[in-house]
Amino acid sequence: WNVRGLNKVHKQVEFRNFCRRNKTAILVVLEHKIKEGKAGKIIQKMVGKWECVDNYNTDPRGRIWILWDPNKVKFRVGVVHKQFIHGYVTTQSSGFYLTGVYGTHTIADRKHVWTGLTEVTNAVTEPLIIMSDFNSTLHGDGRFGGNAVMDGEVQDFKKFMETASMIGMKCLGRRYTWTNGHIHRKIDWILTNATWVHKWEHIQGLIMEPLFSDHCAVSFPLGDRQNSGQKSFKFFNHIAEHPDFIGVVRKGWRGITYPTMRGVWQNLKKVKVLIQKLNTKEFKGVIERVNQKRKQLINLQGLMSDPLAASRLAMDEKQRKVELERSINIEERQLFLISLQNIMAYAQQMIIMNILCFDMSLYFTGLEILHSTGIYRQL
Repeated sequence: WNVRGLNKVHKQVEFRNFCRRNKTAILVVLEHKIKEGKAGKIIQKMVGKWECVDNYNTDPRGRIWILWDPNKVKFRVGVVHKQFIHGYVTTQSSGFYLTGVYGTHTIADRKHVWTGLTEVTNAVTEPLIIMSDFNSTLHGDGRFGGNAVMDGEVQDFKKFMETASMIGMKCLGRRYTWTNGHIHRKIDWILTNATWVHKWEHIQGLIMEPLFSDHCAVSFPLGDRQNSGQKSFKFFNHIAEHPDFIGVVRKGWRGITYPTMRGVWQNLKKVKVLIQKLNTKEFKGVIERVNQKRKQLINLQGLMSDPLAASRLAMDEKQRKVELERSINIEERQLFLISLQNIMAYAQQMIIMNILCFDMSLYFTGLEILHSTGIYRQL
């Protein structure tokens, strides 16, 4: 996905939500515009403990990241080039080569990427998939609006497809992958080799809505079917910082008292339900407003898949993006303030809280009395 910059907070939030919403396992990120010194912190903020490989060593701007969730897939780096990163992906049930490509804007500079990719693809006998923004169309109908496509613009791309025996994956969704509101181009591609087609002929790609970018994300299913059962319970730190949290836990822990692990299990289930209610009450309204704005933008961008409608709706899309950015920034501030207020309220509670003898004995458990000045047995 060519994200066209990830420096702004609202884009980082949307990127994180995109990965969660689509259950992303591995992602090629292009033109992120993040300096090397800031990359680690921003990646951690967006995707947590995911792993990453970049090409800062070959291009100071490091236009390419490949990010992956190590709990779902593994990625072994093979070739790091100024315009692409190539490596091997291992999933739970299979493996394949993946190449993430960002082709530069000039025909002369792109000649290096065609040469490098031809060498890589000819050396591969296993399934191979290329996720790319080539900055180039392949056919004359790959552009709507603006100047007509000239043969010189596409001949290198066509030659590569023939020499490397690559095939464009059939994709659902939009026809064009980039637009400025007036001109539409298909320049983002999913390409595969013949081995991939023989093994996974049924797999189709998807051209998704661009959200905050002017490029559509392109995706494909890995094929490892995930269990689609009930959503697992997730515990977030901001819940523990709420002043009612301790009371909720105490309330849930009362009642059932089996003298075995069954009692612990039953009480934990009660606590989980109460914590979910607390989280919904305090935070759902804040998040729903952002989800509503996001849905409005996605629906509008769906209408813009028709180039004739896109020009008419371009200003509306711009306004929707501004509204979504504003809502995300408000959400981030509100969640921060709620968290800060809860911490302060909880701290004040702790300052004036009565300390029971039982609590004191728990705090001092394991301390050597003879080595602890000022602590006596008179509790």
